[in-house]
Amino acid sequence: MKRDGKLYDFLVEARTNEKPNVTSYRIEYEEWQNLRRDALREPPGLKPAMQITIKDLDLIVIELRDFQDMQSRLVMLETNADES
Repeated sequence: MKRDGKLYDFLVEARTNEKPNVTSYRIEYEEWQNLRRDALREPPGLKPAMQITIKDLDLIVIELRDFQDMQSRLVMLETNADES
């Protein structure tokens, strides 16, 4: 299944809820697992992400461990830059 796009090392599935008076979007466990499997199959092995738009709100959903890895890497790079 082809997804909506790639953003760095993430395979992104984009979802928009444009129905009047609807202010939420529900992510099903199996839906996420399918996205994860598709992401891993994309060379060199991507991470899953969902871009969700509700009215004027744009969100990105990623797994907590991916966020923590990105944050740790950013802190390490900033620390190394400050030491230079």
